[in-house]
Amino acid sequence: MRTRRAGSELWRCGSDYVGVGAQSHIERALPAVLAGKKAKVIGNPDMPHSWTYTEDMAATLVSAADNPQAWGRAWHAPSAAVRTQREALADLAGVAGVAAPKVAPMPGWQLKVAGVFVPMVRELDEVSYQFAAPFVVDDSETRDLLGVTATDWSTVLTRSAEAAQTAA
Repeated sequence: MRTRRAGSELWRCGSDYVGVGAQSHIERALPAVLAGKKAKVIGNPDMPHSWTYTEDMAATLVSAADNPQAWGRAWHAPSAAVRTQREALADLAGVAGVAAPKVAPMPGWQLKVAGVFVPMVRELDEVSYQFAAPFVVDDSETRDLLGVTATDWSTVLTRSAEAAQTAA
């Protein structure tokens, strides 16, 4: 996605988002986890994956927008943890004080059928390749050149679990 500023382009990149209000695979599965139900995920639940906290994405955008030398190129938002979907959901369950969930992949045919009726699900099918192999973001330039660091994974988990428990 691009953000325009002063006639220049600023590219921002993040992996799947996690955090209060985020629309991500982890956040969508969180209500099932809190209810002690099986969590259905996209793709292989055991592939390593980067998770970008929404507040870290915002900090990256602000830092890059304020630095004209950062314009015109991609910046990967810092991601605190490389975790599989299964690990991330177990981490969230632990913080929430519930048992680690059973995690199962959603069959591809279900995504295709549901995508006929629900545009967002169609998009999920289009990005499911991100869960077929390791999908890990290298955010070292953002950390080094923009000085933005990732929020501690335990903090991200606590904030997400608390918000989900409050909403339930």
